[in-house]
Amino acid sequence: MHMTVERVSYLHEAELNNFMNEIKHSFRSDIPEEALEIQKAVTLVRSGSVESYSYDSSKLIVHAEIIGKDLEEVTVSFGALSTSCTCGNPGWCSHQAAVIFHLYLQFNSLTEWMHEWRRMETEQRAFKITDRTPEAWSDVLSRLMNPIRIISLNENPAVFIHKFELIDQKSRSL
Repeated sequence: MHMTVERVSYLHEAELNNFMNEIKHSFRSDIPEEALEIQKAVTLVRSGSVESYSYDSSKLIVHAEIIGKDLEEVTVSFGALSTSCTCGNPGWCSHQAAVIFHLYLQFNSLTEWMHEWRRMETEQRAFKITDRTPEAWSDVLSRLMNPIRIISLNENPAVFIHKFELIDQKSRSL
């Protein structure tokens, strides 16, 4: 069944917000390699490289092609809240992020999301000694642990381990 990108984005707005939240917590803007991966994804979206969408409404899956250096195919499963890419990179890659960004962009501002993503890390680093109150620490820990809260009980244990590794990376600067 052919469905427009806008319609797919509208139908799966909650799932897209979950993906965007996962991307936000998977990449740090103060780590150059991770910031570059996000910038590549934004560039792919803005250059029109995300093409050839097909949507399987029975499986809740989107297949998209990314025309860049090489042709890459990305699959997004809204039912399983997972993505995959033919580039073979483990975890999130710029192609997967680009497809999510492109869908998100149909009804939201990617620029605003980018500003929020960069601001989040800046605020965390600017945690002054005078601000290190129990309430502030509780807030920081709550934000750090947020990716764990969205894991369901039937999730693969590797996802749990991966999320904790990301939390460990983010908490080192504290």
